[in-house]
Amino acid sequence: MGANPPVNDWSSDYDIFDEDYVRDPSPVWEELRTKCPIAHTERWGGSWMPTKYADLQAFARMVPALSSKNVLV
Repeated sequence: MGANPPVNDWSSDYDIFDEDYVRDPSPVWEELRTKCPIAHTERWGGSWMPTKYADLQAFARMVPALSSKNVLV
């Protein structure tokens, strides 16, 4: 187990550094696309993760409106 607490609900507490996710992210993405189009976490300073291509495109176009930080997309 890593230094971070385990993920109990990927839609509201994802961690892209979680050992299971790093090993095989496919089951996580399948679950998220089914039950949660846009996941959120407070880990690592907080972030939102769109799980569908159309939502990702929309987020990418709205970066200046959504963030006060320089973001790489």
